[in-house]
Amino acid sequence: MNASDLAVQIIEQQEGDSVITFLQITNRSSDLIGRQWRLYFSLGVSPVAAENRVRQTILDGRYGFLEPTAQWQALEPGASINIQINNWLFSGMQLVARQGFHVTRLIDGSEHLLGAPVLLEPDLVPLTRPRNTWVRADTPQQDQHLATSLESAPDEIIPATREQILSSDEINVTSLYVADTSLNSEATYLRKLLLQMGVFGEGTPIYLSIEPSIESSYQLDTATDGINIVGQDESAVFYGIQTFRQLIRLQEVGCTFPRVQVADTPDFEHRAFFLDIARHFQPLDQIKKTIEVMSTYKMNRLQLGISNDEGWRLEIQSVPELTIVGARRSYHRYKPDGTLRALYPAWGDDHQDYGGFISRNEFVDLLR
Repeated sequence: MNASDLAVQIIEQQEGDSVITFLQITNRSSDLIGRQWRLYFSLGVSPVAAENRVRQTILDGRYGFLEPTAQWQALEPGASINIQINNWLFSGMQLVARQGFHVTRLIDGSEHLLGAPVLLEPDLVPLTRPRNTWVRADTPQQDQHLATSLESAPDEIIPATREQILSSDEINVTSLYVADTSLNSEATYLRKLLLQMGVFGEGTPIYLSIEPSIESSYQLDTATDGINIVGQDESAVFYGIQTFRQLIRLQEVGCTFPRVQVADTPDFEHRAFFLDIARHFQPLDQIKKTIEVMSTYKMNRLQLGISNDEGWRLEIQSVPELTIVGARRSYHRYKPDGTLRALYPAWGDDHQDYGGFISRNEFVDLLR
């Protein structure tokens, strides 16, 4: 038996007002498939109580396997069997099929990994409303947010600014440069940004300055003879740069941006983004890219989820087991000598090794 002898597919069917879900198993081989196999999953496949042809065993969290019972009838070549399973959180979504399926074979009481079966595209009933009873229906107050727009506002700046006067006039320039470098960090950042856009040169000047007495956090004024960005402090100037960045439209030569006056102040002091690297690890470079995108939209707090049941992601030198074992998930949990090397797979992982962690030096680099 090979892993590719099995094809698995999630199938949904409409039954009155309800949707029922099946795991379909198909024999793709030229031989009978008996009872000496297990189908592992890591997102959760739970047969209904009346199903007696397979039994479910949970090893950890939602990771476990299905295996045939004595009621299983050998599956003929080309034949399929439908196992009804309970609907769960991802009912109606493509994610329901991302189970990390992998197959093992039992030979004389010993279990041998075969690999991943053939995974077919799920056949889903269109999702028109929440199917989970614990998700309450939207209230009228929540439904109002389904509107395309609650008020007339230009969509060029995200998040929307507090005040702005936007002209229909477009300003065309061949290049831009930072005229004043007294704000060294902000000027260096802006110069690098203009270089990346391909519009840096001795053309239209951009003036950066600090004026603590202005009423708004920052002000932006674009004109044909220059762009002025004034902030209460350095961070406010940085946010003004981000607003101007969103207005730039690159052309074959140079760029355009609207004639606009902006006075902006954030509504919230903490504008945060939560990145869960415990469940699915993201390397340092990806985290830095996330921070860069956050800055574009004036978000100023990154919350890293570094620990959960599925993994520990920050090196603690005094407790090396946290990352030696806790940062890896795999079907192969033990070394040949019996030493634990990994946690169980989770959240769509298959039998391969998955994981990673941020080293102490990388974390210090991130904080800087």
